[in-house]
Amino acid sequence: MTLIDTNVLLDLVTDDPNRADWSIAQLETASLRGPLLINNIVYAELAVRYKTIEELDAFVDAAGLEVQPIFF
Repeated sequence: MTLIDTNVLLDLVTDDPNRADWSIAQLETASLRGPLLINNIVYAELAVRYKTIEELDAFVDAAGLEVQPIFF
């Protein structure tokens, strides 16, 4: 399993011309080793890029991400 940082996902969401290809390659490599995880903080940080929770959830699903909450 790999916990994915928000910045890597924002590279995809914004189609960053300098970083998107690298981020996609890293996600593809990590997905071969196991699940791609985000926590509820990363989910919340991504939320500001979407108008609705449905749009956010569609991105999370399309990217093959699993949301795992942080427990204290």
